[in-house]
Amino acid sequence: RETRYGDHWRIKVLLQSQMDPRFNDAIDCDWLVANKRTPDRDIDVITAESRGCAELGIPVSFTNQAQAAAQSGTPIADGVFTFMIHPLIDCEWRIEVQIVDGVFQPDAFMLLSSAIVEYVEPARAEVDTTKSWAIMISKEMTLELPTNMPLKSFNEDNQRVLTKAFLNWLPVTAPLENFMRPLAPESEPVAAGEKEYVHPEKSTYFKSNSEILIPYLPYFSNCRGFGRTIPLWAITEQARGCKWAPEGGEIGLLSLGAQAKGDSCGITEVECLLDEIPNVKMGNPRWFEAKTGAKLFEVTKDAVSAGELPNSLGQNKPVTEPVYLRSGVPGGSGVLPGRVTLAFEYWQRGPKEKMLAAGRAWYSDFSSNVAESVLAGKSSWKYKLTVLYYPMSHFEVMVNFAFPFSFYFMLYFGMGCLSVGMVACLWCYHRFMCRLAYPPKLDIRRHWDVFLAPQLRGLGMVASVCTAPVIMGLLLFAGKLASLPWADDCDGGQQEADCIKGLLDHVSSSYGGETAVTTTTYGDRREGRAGIMFCCIGGYAIAASLKLLVPAAESNYYKREDKTGASRLKEIIKEQEEEDKGDADTDAQTNAGEEEEDEMPPIFTTHMWKRSSLGLLVYGNAALQISLLRMSFSDQFKQNILIFLVLLFIVRLIIKIAFTHYICESMLVVAISLTNQVIAIFTLLASPTLFDFLVSYVALIGFQMVERIYIGPNEDVIMGKFNQLKGSIDNYLRTLKKSGAGEDEDIDSDDEGGRIADVDEAEEEGENEELISFLSTLSADGAANLVIPMLFSFCMFMPDESQILNSFGIPTHNAQFFLIFYIMMLPFQAVADKICINICECYHGWKVTDYLEYCAYRYIIRTADWKGNDNVLDQTLSPHVRSIDQMCFSDQYYFVNLLQAFGTISWFFGMQILFVAEWNVFDDPATPLILFLCLCMCKGTHSMTLVSAGYLRVWVVTYKTFAQAGYQQAMMKGVQAMGALSNDEKPPAPPPGSVHDGWPEPPQYDKTGMERYRAAFMAENQLWLQVAVSEMKDKRLIQQTRGDLLHGLANLLNEVSPEDYAPEGVEGIEKDTFAFGAAPPLDLARAAGEVQRETYENSALRQLIRMWRERAQFMLHLQQVSAVVKLNNYQRRDACEICGKNKEMTSLVVLPIYTMLHLASLYREQRDMSPLWNTQLWKHFYQTFTPTCTLCEDCAKFYHKRNTNIPVNEKRFQRLQVKKKTAYELMRRSEYPIVPLDADLVKVLRLWLSWTRAFCNDEQPKDFLPRFGFDGRTAAEIRREAILQKAGDDDEDLPELEGDAEEVDDDNESKSSKEAAGDAAKKKKFKDPALIEMDAEDLAKKLPLRVPKTLKWSEETIMKAWLARARQSMQAPSTSSWAYAGEAQQAQSSASGAASSSQNRPDESAGRGVRFSSDEEAG
Repeated sequence: RETRYGDHWRIKVLLQSQMDPRFNDAIDCDWLVANKRTPDRDIDVITAESRGCAELGIPVSFTNQAQAAAQSGTPIADGVFTFMIHPLIDCEWRIEVQIVDGVFQPDAFMLLSSAIVEYVEPARAEVDTTKSWAIMISKEMTLELPTNMPLKSFNEDNQRVLTKAFLNWLPVTAPLENFMRPLAPESEPVAAGEKEYVHPEKSTYFKSNSEILIPYLPYFSNCRGFGRTIPLWAITEQARGCKWAPEGGEIGLLSLGAQAKGDSCGITEVECLLDEIPNVKMGNPRWFEAKTGAKLFEVTKDAVSAGELPNSLGQNKPVTEPVYLRSGVPGGSGVLPGRVTLAFEYWQRGPKEKMLAAGRAWYSDFSSNVAESVLAGKSSWKYKLTVLYYPMSHFEVMVNFAFPFSFYFMLYFGMGCLSVGMVACLWCYHRFMCRLAYPPKLDIRRHWDVFLAPQLRGLGMVASVCTAPVIMGLLLFAGKLASLPWADDCDGGQQEADCIKGLLDHVSSSYGGETAVTTTTYGDRREGRAGIMFCCIGGYAIAASLKLLVPAAESNYYKREDKTGASRLKEIIKEQEEEDKGDADTDAQTNAGEEEEDEMPPIFTTHMWKRSSLGLLVYGNAALQISLLRMSFSDQFKQNILIFLVLLFIVRLIIKIAFTHYICESMLVVAISLTNQVIAIFTLLASPTLFDFLVSYVALIGFQMVERIYIGPNEDVIMGKFNQLKGSIDNYLRTLKKSGAGEDEDIDSDDEGGRIADVDEAEEEGENEELISFLSTLSADGAANLVIPMLFSFCMFMPDESQILNSFGIPTHNAQFFLIFYIMMLPFQAVADKICINICECYHGWKVTDYLEYCAYRYIIRTADWKGNDNVLDQTLSPHVRSIDQMCFSDQYYFVNLLQAFGTISWFFGMQILFVAEWNVFDDPATPLILFLCLCMCKGTHSMTLVSAGYLRVWVVTYKTFAQAGYQQAMMKGVQAMGALSNDEKPPAPPPGSVHDGWPEPPQYDKTGMERYRAAFMAENQLWLQVAVSEMKDKRLIQQTRGDLLHGLANLLNEVSPEDYAPEGVEGIEKDTFAFGAAPPLDLARAAGEVQRETYENSALRQLIRMWRERAQFMLHLQQVSAVVKLNNYQRRDACEICGKNKEMTSLVVLPIYTMLHLASLYREQRDMSPLWNTQLWKHFYQTFTPTCTLCEDCAKFYHKRNTNIPVNEKRFQRLQVKKKTAYELMRRSEYPIVPLDADLVKVLRLWLSWTRAFCNDEQPKDFLPRFGFDGRTAAEIRREAILQKAGDDDEDLPELEGDAEEVDDDNESKSSKEAAGDAAKKKKFKDPALIEMDAEDLAKKLPLRVPKTLKWSEETIMKAWLARARQSMQAPSTSSWAYAGEAQQAQSSASGAASSSQNRPDESAGRGVRFSSDEEAG
């Protein structure tokens, strides 16, 4: 502990290629080696070499650790530390432990045996040799150089590596500290570093060469136990977890299914320190800032000798395997990875030989909350480095393209044979099951002439047209293909991204200028503007194809009329002037060039509408396809490639059908289908492995066969069903808006007629439309196979700009295998297409090859240079396939479709570049200029193409009729001369001006000539022949002309005339009936019946009746089966749920709510519309899920006759919605009108309301009536007081009243009921109260009633009711009925006995008509 490193002792390492044991360094070598921070470190090293210095500098991490240990008084690394010498050359070395002074170590021999030296060499990359794999770092890499690169001579023209060996040290178990980082010691500024390790300029480092080989892992420096450099062979051979396997286990080309055997290293994990300072940004991203898909470095496939490094690169560049980053740093600044994983896989090529086949890297355990001290370099950032090393099986070697090219050539050839064999199996099935008497032959030669040759010629035309603007755009804006005069020379080591190569590289990327955050390099600008260029060229190609597909045409139907009369007036004036001046003056005026007046523009231009609609479909489909392409980059797509392949197949079918029925022309959708097929094949590159790619490709071929043979011919049927369903829905919606049964029946009848018409129309279309639709699909697929290699070549040419291959996980050096596969599959696809054509000829009975030959013949005899301008259309075909039939599947057909497909693919290729570059097109000042230049290039190329095509006579018609073909006419005359026919025997000459004018009729043995002659006659006289043949089929016309026909036939045959057939002497009706040619009545009736029967048997009515009968039979059977089933929901109610009749009024029955047809439909829906009927399941369904209701017999018969569902649910819902009506609702529904109340009546009602509230508050009348100005006593109380007063004067006893009885009960509460009864018996006899005279003065005086002149209806009603009650009371007196005249009936019904009647009997008020209840009622 008392000895300190540097003060008392030190370690010195000497290394040279050859070293004398007695060698010692010069005195100044220590200074030259220790001076690592000068800007000219390479000069110091070269000077030290010239002085013969052999010393290696001690690692800064060790010296800093020694200083820290000296300050703390602890031994260095607990007294045990390990140095690693990693030489780059073959050398001899010596280690010295030197004593600085002898204070603490007087004896120099005390340090003997204090060190252990272990020498290890690579031994497993190639057994029995010291070869190992090496890492290659190139100038073209997009990342900054690692911080552990060897030092080179920067001031020499022929650079060489100055570093001979790395002397490394980092503790194995002790903690890693920040001072162990040699690039940012605490005593120096943060941005400072060692010149020996930091090389910010690639141009300076790679001055004389562009690559360097190193035997260790780059980027990952300062790792525990290894120090600055980690030898690749050490971590794959000597690390913990590595296992050496015995010799053997080699995998040959034909070792199919062989498993992996060989050396392997499990998870080898090493802790490392980040040398770089995150906040110090550089021009290119550093390794810990790399994104997914970035290339970190390259590894040699074959092992090399250590002595060949690192100055071994020359003309023999080794074959390398790039290591790409599969999972990079996510977006955002300040994110650092916590784990780096490297995986190396090798192929055991021989018993002792290995070949590195694959290498991959992943970043993980990211941290976004990194301390500022770490970002500034003042604190250390630790991460884990994990290295995996294992052998490959035969399958893994194959999918990683490690086998030689011959293996993959044979593999692709086998896959092509497999695809053809798969189609051939389908062909064998249809061939043997073919019902044709003469099945068509499988002729490949004819297929080449009529199908493949036009495709290749059309592709060549498109390539010749589109190549020029693309090349010029790449030269001007991307700086590719060649070096232009204004371009910088980057051969001096400067990065291409920092060189000016494009025409507009100096233009800023934003109108507002660039900031430190938004700054872009020249390379970024070239990438973004290359995307703009591709989009512009693609848009021009699409526009040109639209003009070719939809030629300009104006219809008189849409011409605008001049309703002002000005044009008519001008015509009249002009006619008058012509009459005055004469014909001569008119001709002179016409020759002088009278200007014609401009006509008014049409109100609608059909071709402009069609072009705009088609353009909308093209760009919409392009946007959808680029979305699907970018979706295929995702991991979900790669893991479920077959599922997404099926979904893409369905999407393509939907797009094709929808676009065809929208634009109503199949020709306009072929290019869209071609583009979709290209993207579908291209997305197969998302397969995880080569094997998955091949399987997906075979599956795609299967989908193509299914679409061509089975789905394509039935597209019209599917759309017909869909249209019928749509029509039914529309009809239903219309019927909801109509009211009236008559209108509904009319609509149903009209729709039925329309459906029958649609069926007839579909039947009339025939097979030609299906054949043409099949050929359109086949031609689109074939053209897509030709486009795929071109698109893939563009992706290989611009891999960094498009990032398509990187997104698919395909290394650039392996992309050539996929390109070769696409090219090799072309002949196999052609053979498969021909077999598919023959399958359709056998299965559908089409004559596909004959039709293609006929199309080729029609293309040759066309009358216009561009076939689309030929107005001769086949009127027998459906309108949507006439234009595609007109193009004859010729060179021009493929040219226009490939041109549009090229434009679409170029457009979304440019959009992909813009997305990758994140380029803002609208903020780029160079965008308008790029668009202008691209349009100029495209327009110039267009004009030059037209001139060149006219000069070379490409697609120029040399003759318009066969009469103008000299060689053809001469041949025909020669053939006719051989026949030596006389003038009488010659056929009649064709009419002048016809297609046969001047065309001699070929002899009978000239089959080809006769076929052409017949085809020309059919094409010219098509309409006439249709009318003539249709008339010849008319039996009525034949019957009318029967006599003339038979008479002419008799004259030709020299037979007896038909009018002489009848016997002589027959007159009258017998002669008319049995005359020759007369229609026999019986036979006529039979014939009419047969005609009607034939018409009926071949009509849709018969099928409809049969279907109705079968359905009726099934429904009867279903009713019989269901009749024996007892329903679970059987519930009988008390009344009919429709009309409300109860069981006392009529009989009730329980029935199902739904009809049997409705229940059967629900049952089929539950079983997913299965065509099979399961009776047992139906019984269970009918018993469990059938709802019932209760109906009367009338309602049941009503709905049974109509066979409709019972609307009982509506009735139930209405009953649930019924609620008790309020007084206001009752008043509104009353039959009486609303009448305003009088003021007195309103006053009485308010008093009544106030008194009612007082009663509810338990107040007595005598308490609250005085508040309203009334006496609180009742009339009875007033009379009682008056009687008592008079009785007191006369001393007479009076009868007790109810009030007295109550007072007696109150005064004699202590008496028993018996004593009270005895006292009552002792009273005197009652006196009749009616005889008592009462003083009437106390009664209130009432004003005389005012008799009104007229009574209101309410007053009259009340008076009549009171009068009726009064008359009734006179006959049968009842005083209670006088209180309320209208409540007698209610009182009688509510009375339940005499006692209750007396208790509820109201009292009458004497003066004011106010009624008070008794005390019991008040209580």
